[in-house]
Amino acid sequence: MTDILALMNTHSTSHAPVRLDVIPLQEEFTFSADPQRRLATASFFAFNTVISLMAPYADAPGDHADAPGDHAAGPSAAAAPDAHTADPSASANPAIIRRAFEEARDACRHFERAFSRTLPHSDISTINRNAGTEVEVCLDTYRLLEESLRYCRGSQGRFDITMGAVTRLWDFHAGTVPDKEQVHAALSHVNWENVKLRRLEDGRCMAKLADPQAFLDVGGTAKGYIADALSDGLLAAGIGSFVVNLGGNVVAHGCNPMGNPWSVGIRDPRYAQDGPNAVVGSVSVSAGSVVTSGVYERQFIRDGVRYHHILDPSTGFPVETDVAGVSVVACKSMDAEGFSTTLLALGLKAGLDFARQEGSILAAYFVDDAGRVHGVQRFR
Repeated sequence: MTDILALMNTHSTSHAPVRLDVIPLQEEFTFSADPQRRLATASFFAFNTVISLMAPYADAPGDHADAPGDHAAGPSAAAAPDAHTADPSASANPAIIRRAFEEARDACRHFERAFSRTLPHSDISTINRNAGTEVEVCLDTYRLLEESLRYCRGSQGRFDITMGAVTRLWDFHAGTVPDKEQVHAALSHVNWENVKLRRLEDGRCMAKLADPQAFLDVGGTAKGYIADALSDGLLAAGIGSFVVNLGGNVVAHGCNPMGNPWSVGIRDPRYAQDGPNAVVGSVSVSAGSVVTSGVYERQFIRDGVRYHHILDPSTGFPVETDVAGVSVVACKSMDAEGFSTTLLALGLKAGLDFARQEGSILAAYFVDDAGRVHGVQRFR
């Protein structure tokens, strides 16, 4: 079986020393295999959220569904129906799936230590700490930044990965509204064109912020990049049908245990928690990703004003939009994530126009404040 980390590391060579920051709950991992549904599931904690994986399985002689001490880890975004026979494409047995899921967990540790804005030795933190100076980064960080700049370039000014200078002034947990003068000063350092990337002849990757007071925040693209990498790794490991859920970034491939495409719920962004009103519909996916961005994900009310976490690069304050959230379906999770934020910021009319013109968007579903759904769809 192909090792997911080995596959990833063929593209992630770096000459820079690796320092391993401690990640909360980094040793936690649960796995179970349900013989009734022929479905293996796993969960672990990364990127400050619960990551869940699932895959249909085929029995092999001597397999045991659950190892001692394991706990059930149910999916949080895509549910598979009960089944008594496994999907024909589910050729892997529970032991193989478990190893692949554990490798996916290890890959997430690598990505978090590269992309985190808060871990002190991550590539992103190193770039921010040495703003104005070129530093060496791993190839994954280089590629993430390269792709992120593409979304900045095409977002009509609604998305910028150097918004970290502004976002770090806000605290949506404590309900802190920054001073307008502070925000205005920080905005002068928001310009994605200040991100400079360079490949050396020996293969090393270099990155820097040309503005010494600029600050990177790749929270709007990193999970999409990671979801795509995990999907590629599972396919390389021989897992043909699976769902990867990175706290709302859902990638589905192949079939559920009934042999049908996976059904992924379209979240109602007005409801932050799971419940009877948490979805407004669903979409069938067999090779793609669904990502939802919503203004209700992180928000607080101060002096009668509601503040949400999606900030406008032109003002530094929450973007004014007439939609509560947008779900995007795309072949690549990074496209789904990058464009979902842009569409939400553009609003209903401009967002629909953008979705119709952007070829990588397979479908986009806008939910307004009344719960009405407006959509663009290129597939049936």
